[in-house]
Amino acid sequence: MNKSEINNFKCYIFDFDGTIADSQKLHAFVESRLIKTFYNVTIEPQSITSKYAGISTHKVFKQILAENNINLVDEDLNALKHSKWTILNSLSPSKNLSNAFSFKVDLIPGIDKFLELLSQQNKLCSIGTASQKIYVNNIIEYFNFDKYFSKENIVSADDVTNGKPAPDIFLECAKRAAIDPKDCLVFGDGQSDNQAAIAANMKFVGVVNKALIPTSDYFINDFLELF
Repeated sequence: MNKSEINNFKCYIFDFDGTIADSQKLHAFVESRLIKTFYNVTIEPQSITSKYAGISTHKVFKQILAENNINLVDEDLNALKHSKWTILNSLSPSKNLSNAFSFKVDLIPGIDKFLELLSQQNKLCSIGTASQKIYVNNIIEYFNFDKYFSKENIVSADDVTNGKPAPDIFLECAKRAAIDPKDCLVFGDGQSDNQAAIAANMKFVGVVNKALIPTSDYFINDFLELF
């Protein structure tokens, strides 16, 4: 796929963390701290991002701990997940973009300009994310992106049976938009996004880190490259 073909789609589906918001490092930092605090397992945030970006919180904790010979029951995994989202959901960007760990949520460069272009062209836009909706909605509303994404067109792992890398999230985005999957273009920053797009029969544009997604149909370092 070349750059000019990006304009040929009817629906544009975006992963959220690391694709719209530069917030994947925040997720990884909180996950790393919780794993160290509760189970004394050390894993660097960068390692979490490189291997698990886009994967549901439940799977992230389960896989990391299993690799360290700690096999948790769902009750324990849900407790970790609850702790993570209690932290993240408390960081309402409408009040304060900086959290207790001195992180700040920024946008991936050019995403605002690209979304405005799609809006002017009357293109449909959706979000397909592993994050919880309250967290996504807080950031979307802070940046005034709710004019591009209706709440109906924000699909999280909680809305489907299987999270990424299964295609369910992206297929649900297409279903809600009433658009054939082959007419949808996915933007994402992780292997799980790429795999889910392939499984959903959708073209995929990798964002930010080419090393993580070498099989993308097209790659951009940021959205400014589309102009």
